[in-house]
Amino acid sequence: PGALARYYHWMPFGDGPSGAIPMEYVLRTGVSFAILGVAAHVSTRLTGIPKLVGALAQESLTVYYLHLCLVYGSIWSFGIQQVIGGPVLGLAASFGVAGVVALLMVGVALYWNWCKHARPRLALGFKVAAAIWAAIWLY
Repeated sequence: PGALARYYHWMPFGDGPSGAIPMEYVLRTGVSFAILGVAAHVSTRLTGIPKLVGALAQESLTVYYLHLCLVYGSIWSFGIQQVIGGPVLGLAASFGVAGVVALLMVGVALYWNWCKHARPRLALGFKVAAAIWAAIWLY
C-alpha cells in the first residue's frame, strides 16, 4: 500500500520516506493487536475477573490522567520528559522508566480503588482537597 500511495503521490502524512504509511503507527497498531489477541485468548480460560484487573479497569481514567501528568507534566509540575530533556534515554533506561511508571500507576489504582470502597470518607476528602488545590493554582 505504501508504494502504491507513493506512486500516486498521495502523502497524507507529509513528504519523506514514511509519508505514505508512517511505520511507527503501523508498528504500534500491530503491537496493540498482538496484546489484544493474547488478552482475548487468556480471557477464554478465566472464570472470573481477577481483583487487580477489576481495580485497574475501574480506575483507568485516573491512571491515564496521572500518567500523562507524570510523563509529560502539567501546569503544576514538570514531567519526566522535561526533567530528562526529551527523548534521550537508551532502550534499557526507557524500559526501566516505563516499568517504574507502570508499577506506580498500578499502585495508585489499587490504593484509590481500595480507598473508594473501604474508606469512602477518606476518598471524599482526597477529592475535595484536590479540587481546592486545583482551584487555588488555577486562579
